[in-house]
Amino acid sequence: MRSRLNKYRKKIRKYSIDRKIRKYNDKNRETGSLTDFSKHVIVSGEPRGGTTWLMETLLSEKQAVLWEPLHRITVRECKGQKFAADLGFMPYIPEDIDWPEAEDYFKELFSGYLPSGFHHTFRYDRDLEDTDSLMIKFCRANMILPWLTKKLPEIRPIHIVRHPLGVIASQYRMKAFAGMGETTSIFKAQVSRYTQLFDDHADKINAIDSKEAMFANWWAISNLLPLTHPRQNESWLTVSYERLFLQPEEELKRIEDFIGISLPEDSLTKIKKASTSTQPGSGILKNGSQLGTWKKKFSQRQIDTILTIIESYGITAFSDSEEPDYAQLGYK
Repeated sequence: MRSRLNKYRKKIRKYSIDRKIRKYNDKNRETGSLTDFSKHVIVSGEPRGGTTWLMETLLSEKQAVLWEPLHRITVRECKGQKFAADLGFMPYIPEDIDWPEAEDYFKELFSGYLPSGFHHTFRYDRDLEDTDSLMIKFCRANMILPWLTKKLPEIRPIHIVRHPLGVIASQYRMKAFAGMGETTSIFKAQVSRYTQLFDDHADKINAIDSKEAMFANWWAISNLLPLTHPRQNESWLTVSYERLFLQPEEELKRIEDFIGISLPEDSLTKIKKASTSTQPGSGILKNGSQLGTWKKKFSQRQIDTILTIIESYGITAFSDSEEPDYAQLGYK
């Protein structure tokens, strides 16, 4: 009986949300109030890389939340199986490609035309009628940042990059990634319209022989373009997770200056709290710092394997130190 009642409640809530989204779409199409994309805040990173933490820190009461618009289930529900398959599990679009369907998808999203599949918009209990801009949070957009910012130069994304050993240690704790590198290969699941980036690094991908190698290659290929592109810190801002944790006031000011949008007054307070996606075992839940917890997770052999793979992609900002070489991330 309780199970049936819960299903009924979920059905009613879904219907209510769909109705609110349709109303929101109609208002935005009529007024064009969200067509100035420079007013939106866009956060990009990798899974377990701090995107939720940064998003919740920067989120204002006047922003509607677009939660993971590139999640393959969401894309499939919104645009169909073919478009979702063309994007792939790890979306990648070469910078100079013209792909009108993909461009239209992002223009519609950023204009506030929310497909009914975006029920996660309401995980932060926003009243859409009172919002005047969007907070768009990605952990699958890193490899499209050069293309996206070229097509929509008015947007100012924030690319948050966390030490690969910290990211991978956190991913190891996630049930969603259980078996990856042991029974499944994320790269074999990557079938997409554009493959050049993966083809260029096929030697390293084909050499994967361990769980740590799988996750290291995933981190490296996901961050390669935004960390090595000449438009880094011009078309998007690289923000170090570690620097943000250690020097939050300076980093928030740096973000505010880059995006040209005043941050909420309580941002500095919120940044000192764990995000809603923080997993059991995180250092921040135990002693207030999560920067070095990976040292207890990995053996020296695993650390060396991960860092060697990362460096083989030409990313040399990270070592077995808790903090990266900030200069190599574009910090001045």
